[in-house]
Amino acid sequence: MDALTLFLEKGVPPEKTFFFPTFRDPFDVAASWKRMWNWEWDDFPFDSFRESMVITLDTMDKAKKNDIAVVPYVHDFLRDFDPKVVISRMFSLVDLPFSENVVDWNSDDNDPYFAGKIVKYDIPPDEWVRGALGKDKGGRGALVWRPTSQEHELSSEIKDLLTKKVPEVFEGYKQTSAYAKELLRL
Repeated sequence: MDALTLFLEKGVPPEKTFFFPTFRDPFDVAASWKRMWNWEWDDFPFDSFRESMVITLDTMDKAKKNDIAVVPYVHDFLRDFDPKVVISRMFSLVDLPFSENVVDWNSDDNDPYFAGKIVKYDIPPDEWVRGALGKDKGGRGALVWRPTSQEHELSSEIKDLLTKKVPEVFEGYKQTSAYAKELLRL
């Protein structure tokens, strides 16, 4: 679904719109997809993997051409920089107030996910949601970066396969990460 076009066609003013596309190390994404859906490498959806990057980059370009603020969220920055700095700078670029609850939701006893304060289009699987919950619900309780678990880490052969099968994904990640790092002054 092309949500950006829907917003623009409905008359949402570009100056009141912003786009936070999400990026993550492609090896970690591939490992996550494989783990979440129990794929083997011979049935891994390489075309969908590639297309997800292409669609995201195309949407970024379209947003910029329509004078919509684009601020990429690169999850791996949370590994390299203070999450509060990363997210507060993202918010600052689009003139939104920053609250520490955005990066540390465990400090609030009223978990927004279970309190009905989040609009959900469906009920995601527990495995998918778990990391985004407060610690008392089994989640992380904060916006954090964690490495791929050792049991799901990709071998050098699989990494070679991925870089050969979907080079666009790696190039898109590299370019967007550099752009976001400069934009956020990290």
